[in-house]
Amino acid sequence: MSDGPRQFAGDRHHITDPQRLKAVSRSQLRDSPREEYFDQLTMLVHEVIGTPVAMFTVVDDKKQFFKSAYGVAEPWHTRRETPISYSFCQHVIALQEPLWIEDALENPLVCDNPGTEALQMKAYLGVPILSGDGQVIGALSAIDTAPRKWSKSDQKFLEKFSRLISLELGSRETLQKSRDQLEMLTNHVPVMIGQLDAQKRYMLVNDSYARFFNLERKDFTGRLAKDVLGSEVFATAEPNMDRALSGETIVQEVRMSSKDGNEVALHVNYAPDFDEDGAVKGISAAIVDITKEMQADKHREMLVQELKHRVKNTLATVQAISSQTLRNATDLEQFEHVFRGRLHAIASAHDILTQSDYQGIHLRTLISRQVEPYVTTDSGRLILDGPDIYLSGQSAQSLGLVMHELATNASKYGALCQSTGKIHIDWHTLEKGEVPSISLNWAELGGPPVKAPEKTGFGSRLIETSMSQSLGGNATLRYDPEGFNASLIVPIGVDRKREF
Repeated sequence: MSDGPRQFAGDRHHITDPQRLKAVSRSQLRDSPREEYFDQLTMLVHEVIGTPVAMFTVVDDKKQFFKSAYGVAEPWHTRRETPISYSFCQHVIALQEPLWIEDALENPLVCDNPGTEALQMKAYLGVPILSGDGQVIGALSAIDTAPRKWSKSDQKFLEKFSRLISLELGSRETLQKSRDQLEMLTNHVPVMIGQLDAQKRYMLVNDSYARFFNLERKDFTGRLAKDVLGSEVFATAEPNMDRALSGETIVQEVRMSSKDGNEVALHVNYAPDFDEDGAVKGISAAIVDITKEMQADKHREMLVQELKHRVKNTLATVQAISSQTLRNATDLEQFEHVFRGRLHAIASAHDILTQSDYQGIHLRTLISRQVEPYVTTDSGRLILDGPDIYLSGQSAQSLGLVMHELATNASKYGALCQSTGKIHIDWHTLEKGEVPSISLNWAELGGPPVKAPEKTGFGSRLIETSMSQSLGGNATLRYDPEGFNASLIVPIGVDRKREF
């Protein structure tokens, strides 16, 4: 206790201590609205101790704020704050213990304090208010407008009221820590969480919720859902909100357009919030964006259907190739050799397709895989010239078989059967036509003299059939003396059923 002749009571560093100032800020009391709980306590101080003025003040390093004040003169009652130079409570902070002043005009500690006259403080009894972590953030004081002798019972009553305030502040801090932890948790889960009151006004949302609408959390708080979400989105959400406000829990999947115009799929859960009497007071919303999962399911289904289609077509192709190869083979050894090579060509195309989930293949990669096995290590014997083209699965499989046939024939009879021979393959896109297509030219150079066969072999028929019936393109084969030439028109996005 202090009523002695000193210029400043206690240690002034307590006032400016960073940890104490953090506790003041953390309490969220400074510049906050009046609260009935604290107003009732200051009124009880007035009634029990019998002083005309009672205050609960929060003190930082620049001012004192009246969280609750009973009997304070104007204009300070309305302003609810004074500079710290007007404060008697600052000495409670510095002392870290109760302060008695029985006659302010005679006390050298406060006799020159402008608050003595401005606030009509002639006698002062103040006790510390503690934060949840034990920092002195303010004072509860009883003030008389005339000199007064304080008693130990006055201090005892004031300390009891002070403990009530400190307990309340500790409970609030504990609750706030729990809220902060919950907020941190909800902001790290991939679920959009929101709470609305009975008028469909947002009370809170987590980061995921705000991010989905390209907004910040502060853009939601206190605003009606229809004003934040926009008419189109709100029209989708409102029926479910109404059902939740009637006491029903709704779980469903909805599709809607996001603010950037993309269609999204959402798993939505709206649940009613009840008050202590069992009445619905609002809505809790938990929403999961399942767009990627829906797209993945759709993609998997497409792959299953694609695989069924490929297997069916491949079996039909193998059946046709085996029949034609057997029909044209002179013996079983020749059949096995030719049939094995053609199956390898189909398998090679499938390998490339499966690596891309049957989405297609680059033309240059397909040609290289089918032709390079027949070319020696001299890479200059195979010349590829054309832009990057992406083929559909069906186009890739059929063209891969054609490339294999052309390479096989070139290695047996054409340019690749001699060391000086070369294959030049070039292609370009065709601008005209309903179906996107390419023109591909296979030219053999430096091989033996060429002459047209007396009858059309299976290889030629396979090339023509693959282009026309399988893809809707065409093939023109020329047996020029200086080298064989094949001109192909290849649709690049066709996926038709094979017909043999």
